[in-house]
Amino acid sequence: MMLRKAISLMAAFAGLPLLALAHDGHGHFHGYQLAHYFTSSEHAIPIALALVAGVAFFIARRWALAKKESGK
Repeated sequence: MMLRKAISLMAAFAGLPLLALAHDGHGHFHGYQLAHYFTSSEHAIPIALALVAGVAFFIARRWALAKKESGK
């Protein structure tokens, strides 16, 4: 049950950027280029935070599963 809530919350947060309206005029690349998202700080920081959160989630999940297996 907790895992379903976590996945639902992650999906909701992952969909939030889709609500933003993009425009040209900031950064060095156009908004449709992949480099734009990795070189401008307003996009790179959330991407980095999402990666850290994803890695932390999978580490915690693996740790919980290992703990559960050792308890059997």
